[in-house]
Amino acid sequence: MKRCIRRLLSLMIICSMTFVTLGFAAFAWPVSAASKPALSKKTVTLKKGKTTTIKLKNARKKVVWKSSNSKVVKVVKKKGKYRSTVTIKGLKKGKATITAKCGKKTYKCRVTVKYTKPKPEPHPSPEPEPEENIEILPLSESSEDLTANYTRNPAGNSTPDEAFCSAVTDFSIDLFKSISAATGSNGSILVSPDSVETALAMLETGAAGDTKTEMEAVLGGGMDHAEFCSYLAGMNDRLANSDKIIFQQSNSLWARKGLMDVSNSFIQQNKDWFDSCFYVAPFNNETVGDMNNWVYNNTRNMIRSVIDQLYDDDRMVLINTTVFEGKWEVPFESVTDETFINAAGTKEKASMLNELGSCNYFEMNGARCFERRYKGGEISFVGILPPENTTADAFVQDMSGSGFRSAWNSRTQEHVMLTMPEFTYDYGTELGPVLQVMGMNKAFSTAADFSGMGKPSVMVDRVIHKTHIELDRNGTKAAAATAVISKASSVYIEAPIEIRMDRPFVYALVDTETGIPLFIGTVRTLN
Repeated sequence: MKRCIRRLLSLMIICSMTFVTLGFAAFAWPVSAASKPALSKKTVTLKKGKTTTIKLKNARKKVVWKSSNSKVVKVVKKKGKYRSTVTIKGLKKGKATITAKCGKKTYKCRVTVKYTKPKPEPHPSPEPEPEENIEILPLSESSEDLTANYTRNPAGNSTPDEAFCSAVTDFSIDLFKSISAATGSNGSILVSPDSVETALAMLETGAAGDTKTEMEAVLGGGMDHAEFCSYLAGMNDRLANSDKIIFQQSNSLWARKGLMDVSNSFIQQNKDWFDSCFYVAPFNNETVGDMNNWVYNNTRNMIRSVIDQLYDDDRMVLINTTVFEGKWEVPFESVTDETFINAAGTKEKASMLNELGSCNYFEMNGARCFERRYKGGEISFVGILPPENTTADAFVQDMSGSGFRSAWNSRTQEHVMLTMPEFTYDYGTELGPVLQVMGMNKAFSTAADFSGMGKPSVMVDRVIHKTHIELDRNGTKAAAATAVISKASSVYIEAPIEIRMDRPFVYALVDTETGIPLFIGTVRTLN
């Protein structure tokens, strides 16, 4: 009997030890496996236009991501430590492989993109254009994207002082006046001072000496470049963070391969302030196509091209795109078919938006002005109707930044009867001559000092600016692209104030917090 008990005890001890050993093994094995890099997904099925994220878990080195077919699937964003997480987007029906290279090892995820034809809607959607309806055009392999080599450390100050607001408003009005004076009297005009300021601020990052002093005077009224860029970046980042409107700025630097050695400091500062992308390309016809595709992609398909040609002595191109899409905070009461008398005195058919109600109203140099907000309240449309016997062009030439800010700050709620046309148009111009008249001369001369940009020495050859606007009963879409090419408010009154904008008028899209015009234009004709 004792012998049997001893055998039973021995067997129990052996089983217990085996269980404990297995328990430790089961506990220890996942720890070892978890330390190895592994993709969060090995197969993915996407609908065309949709995105998803893939992560290389436990990465301890920089991860290099690549698509085997960027026309089917494209890597659109990289983030996290070591760039271990990416967002991919399905561009068209097909299959491709996303690879993640970490050290000497490569990890693969097979991606299938499917396309389902959308069902037609009975009525137009009142919301901003869905991302899946925005076409993304690929860039060629000859344009090498080196953006992943630079990590952004945001350096924007979102609480600009009065000096900044005044300087930028002065620049905005002066730029608009100069362009208006140099443009024919019949066509409508639209410029985005915000886009131009941002593109030139990127350029100024590489300026030194008298060139930098001139640019600081023109862009920021003499404000220190770093302080100016911090405020400008902070304003644009704040607007971009709104969940009620679409406000999107994109920036890129393009260097000519083999002929332009760009300073890492120049690239990093523009990354920190303006989240700039960086490309190295051969500056041939394929590069022109890539630059224009980049503009098209980043203006939500509103601007198809900016650059027509690159020349043998072009070394560096800096591009900014600025996009706004917003729905009216309060819809218009009605739309009627009426007449608009254009700058040439000719009658045009117009769809007029009508409203009788309370809105912010102010006067400026005899003009009747109103503010109408978009959803969220961050940006407003400001309509400016010149006095009866004053043309829009003559009115513009009497405008000033200080006058605009004073009038804006004096706005009060009034009872207004408003009539305003729907309109859509495109505009483009070369800003070089205008900027030189404004005082930026050295940048366009052989005496230009952009030594902070890199080597060889360069001068600004041309500054191309293109814009697009659509204003209707639902809201407004506006886009701008600027390329800098360097070569070698309920008080009612008895009767309403009537503002009937059935003749040429001025307007602006204004940042309501600072009063700075982001876009400003003149409607001279609806055709």
